[in-house]
Amino acid sequence: MGEFDLEPKGPFVVREHRLILLSAVFISLLILLTFLASGDVTPTSQMTLQEMALAESEMPQSLHVLLGTLLIMVLVSFLWLLNVKSRGENALPDAPPERAAWRFEDIIIVFFVTAAFSQAVLLQLDGEFSTLLGVDSISKMVSVVLIFMLIERRGQQARQVLGLDLRGGLGVCLRAFACFFVFIPFLQSVNYIWQHLLRQVQGEAYEGSQEVVEQFAQSGTGYMSGLIIVAAVFVAPIAEEMFFRGFLYGFLRKHVRPSIAVVFVGALFGIFHMPLAVMLPTGLLGAFFCYLYERTGRLTVPIFLHAIYNFVQIMLIMSLNSS
Repeated sequence: MGEFDLEPKGPFVVREHRLILLSAVFISLLILLTFLASGDVTPTSQMTLQEMALAESEMPQSLHVLLGTLLIMVLVSFLWLLNVKSRGENALPDAPPERAAWRFEDIIIVFFVTAAFSQAVLLQLDGEFSTLLGVDSISKMVSVVLIFMLIERRGQQARQVLGLDLRGGLGVCLRAFACFFVFIPFLQSVNYIWQHLLRQVQGEAYEGSQEVVEQFAQSGTGYMSGLIIVAAVFVAPIAEEMFFRGFLYGFLRKHVRPSIAVVFVGALFGIFHMPLAVMLPTGLLGAFFCYLYERTGRLTVPIFLHAIYNFVQIMLIMSLNSS
């Protein structure tokens, strides 16, 4: 099967002053929404486990520390970005990732092999959550190995093509981290509004969190908690970023505008993370990871940020459960 003949129409660049303005607006909105929601709360069947925990007890000290640290990171990043723009510099480089020699059949191969492997294993095992999580993690790593093999088969170096070289990239990663923390208020504001709308529309059918989050919140065993932490902080960031950003986005940006590829991959990333309540914020997060990958050319940037984001989510749940 041949490759598409369409050519991309130019780089995808969102200037940092727009990110600063967007962040300032949504920092204000997030403060307002937090103030409006700070009254007495009565637990209902529509609330997530985290919200129930907050409604039933005072906020634990560990959660105060975690949220305070995140707030400091947001403010420091915001001030740093303002300082960068005041000097007339760009916070992020315009260094698009190297083009891999992807072909259309590669998508079919990766999807087919990964799906066939997971289904073949599941047919031989029970349907326990720990089993499903283990098979999912192994399947993701199989896709990573397959992507590496396809790149090497085309005569390219996977580490170079995907931007996995850690040497000389610390400064770029720190700049990307700052932009990410400035993006957080926007993401959380959208998430807050999205959750509120879904509660109004879905009523008792509202499902606010992923199964893996519920399982971790309810987990009473060190084994289950450890398995979920490994899957969320190590396996998922590497495998999902390799597939969605390194492979799928890398393929699409060869044939369409990078902006279109960002939107498409972000939407697919959101759909991949059910239920509906987390699809929109996760899709925005996936699109932003594509943007960072496009600007830095380093897949290590979204991998590290993905791991940090998942780790913070786990710390939030652990803080709430300790109350």
